[in-house]
Formats: sequence, structure tokens, C-alpha cells
Amino acid sequence: MKVKDTSPPAYKIYQLIFGLKNYCTYICSPFWCDGRAVRHRSAKPATAVRFRFAPLKMPRTYSRGIFCFDMKSASRTVRAARYEDIPRILEILDAARIRMCQSGNPTQWQPGYPTAEMVSRDIDRNAGYIIEDDGVEVAYFACLPSPDPTYDIIYEGNWLDDTLPYCVIHRIGGIPSASGIFESIMDYCFSRCSNIRIDTHRDNHVMQHLIQKRGFTYCGIIHLANGDERLAYQKLD
Repeated sequence: MKVKDTSPPAYKIYQLIFGLKNYCTYICSPFWCDGRAVRHRSAKPATAVRFRFAPLKMPRTYSRGIFCFDMKSASRTVRAARYEDIPRILEILDAARIRMCQSGNPTQWQPGYPTAEMVSRDIDRNAGYIIEDDGVEVAYFACLPSPDPTYDIIYEGNWLDDTLPYCVIHRIGGIPSASGIFESIMDYCFSRCSNIRIDTHRDNHVMQHLIQKRGFTYCGIIHLANGDERLAYQKLD
């Protein structure tokens, strides 16, 4: 006996969109999937970079008649980075560097920057962190305690506060398919420190937008050890 399809129209539309997305991903993507790792077709499994496609965005809950749909997000955790994580961290940071170049910011991070030595120093200071989605490493950042010598002098402005201890966030990088990384970093850091400073390159408009959206105040210009300028921000929570 043929069973009549009683699915609501909205659900049928979701099925169609989701099916087309999966089909186009399979046909057009230069990547192939091996378990939880997604690899480039031309790459050897031993050297391929692991990353995941973001799921199709749909309402978290939809209910009508006999149909009930519930979207569950990935389990996201933040943990301290370990020395054995450094190769994976460098992969993540290199993916972030490439994304910067594609968004019109080719000079902030040169190839090979940040270096393994810099990440190792973060870990030495218990200041390097990894973000995982369902156990897969998707982002890295450093949250270091004050003082930061590059913040000693600020030009064309002033810090909101220049007396209290603060934390500095550096080396933010995530894989392209991971969303909400900046917000996750901010939530974690502000749970540990109420006075945070951060800086970014003048051409990094994406980061400037994220920083201002989070409620940071632009304070002025600081200079790195090599003389390069950065736009500096601070937020007191």
C-alpha cells in the first residue's frame, strides 16, 4: 500500500535544499572525506590538512503535526595547548593567513608567521589555547597576562585604563569552516580577565569589525618590536 507523504511543506523544502547542498558538495568540491577528516583530493592522506564543512544553517527547532526537527550544535571546548599540538596549530594559523590574504590583508602575517617558536613560548607561559569542535582542533589563540612591552606607548589616543592589570589576545587563527571563533575566544578570555587589550592590522577589516562588534573601544596606534603599526583596542568588562 502506498503511504501518503504528510510531511509539512517547509520540511520538504529543507529536504530539497539539504539534498542539493550535499550533491553539489560531492560533485564540485576538490575535497574528499575520510572519517572526520576532510582532505584535498590531490593531497596524500599522511600530509593532508584536516577540516570540516559547516552544516547547512536551519532553524534549531521546527514542529508541525507529527514532525519535529531539532538541530544540535557541535560540542565546543577550549583547552590549554600542548607542545605536541604545535604542528596542528601551525596548520590552523597558516589557513588563517591564507584567508587574510584572500580578504585583502596580505601583509599582516607573512608565510611562516606565526612561528613554531612563538607558539612554543605561548605554551611555556601557559597562555596558548586550542578550540575544539567535537574533539577536532579548529582554532588557536594566545591570551597573555600584562605587561606587554608593545603597549607601553600608545600614539594618537589613550588607553581606557592604564593602571590595572590586563590580558592581551594575540595570534587568533581558525579554519575557514569553523564559525563563531572570535566570540568563543572572547567569552573564554573575559571569564578569566575583565580588562582586555587587542590589536590588529589596518588592512584587517574583518577583525576590526569583530572587535568593535564585541564592544571594544579604539584607543590609538601602537608599534610592534619591528616598528610595524597596529590599531589598538581595549575593553573593560
